[in-house]
Amino acid sequence: MSNRHFAEENSMKRFKGFEPNTKIVMISRTIGELVFIIVILAIDFLPFSFRLFVALFTGISLLTGWILTIANLGDKPLLKDIGFYFEHILAVILFMGVAYMLWPYLGLTFMFALFPTVIAVTMVARFKKGLIISIFYVLGFIALYFFLTDKPTIFEYLFTVPLIISVSLLTAFLTKEIERLAITDNLTSVYNQRYFQQKLESYVRNPGKEGRFALLLVDVDDFKSYNDNYGHLEGDRILKKVAESMSMQLRKTDSLSRYGGEEFVAILPEADLKGAKKVAEKIRTAVHESLNIAKVTVSVGISVFPKNGRKEETILKAADMAMYEAKRKGKNQVCVA
Repeated sequence: MSNRHFAEENSMKRFKGFEPNTKIVMISRTIGELVFIIVILAIDFLPFSFRLFVALFTGISLLTGWILTIANLGDKPLLKDIGFYFEHILAVILFMGVAYMLWPYLGLTFMFALFPTVIAVTMVARFKKGLIISIFYVLGFIALYFFLTDKPTIFEYLFTVPLIISVSLLTAFLTKEIERLAITDNLTSVYNQRYFQQKLESYVRNPGKEGRFALLLVDVDDFKSYNDNYGHLEGDRILKKVAESMSMQLRKTDSLSRYGGEEFVAILPEADLKGAKKVAEKIRTAVHESLNIAKVTVSVGISVFPKNGRKEETILKAADMAMYEAKRKGKNQVCVA
């Protein structure tokens, strides 16, 4: 059996080992939600439009769950993204739809007009400030309505405060998740190149109280050959493992990004050359030991600001040249610019 077939067989075994538990969970969820749909449709004292809406939403939500399950089992990033956004868009629709259908029965229809403002404030002012502003906005409206109307409904309007909090929480969560996805590499879950460029520019402008930082450019040795021999699934697994091994050697203040392909780059704030070399050696050793069976190694190039340059492109080029020097010397090496 070839090395490639062996790696693909091992990869399939990993997924097969994952399938039964996931399927059991989804089958259990399917049974539970189908029972819920039957029960909700059978309840007479709730408006039929509300019952139908919840039943349809539950069914579509279940479909979303299966999309995410299939995406995870087959490691399909596009399906995962579709499932994620579909799921959260449905959550917003459910909240707004249920609120719109139930509020007439509670005498709160007019309060629906407040929600566009609340959502806008939460997104612009961010979570904590947005939530506080939104709550005071609603309470101010309630107080004003209390004094202007002949028939105050203050207790009914107070019911909307937790709903406002819920909308703010949901909006903040979705905003934060979108921001996270925009700066995260989909495969390895470390930062992406876009985030690295922003971070590098920021550190060049303001290198901190020590006035310095280090850059580590890490490249997986012979990765193209590994991909050709063992297949892309195994190659992806190696990249994930390398990213995981590197992350464990870094401080909380450091940032690790996938620069592209099999290249990773780490920014070490306020690190000098001695400290950067120590971290680079830890990374090289950790990758070699954790992936010893696969015989995977990395070459690391180090540059330091401002010694190796005061511009982003200069310091990055210095680290790149040092990394290629490490490869020229035989790979699985650490070299300094």
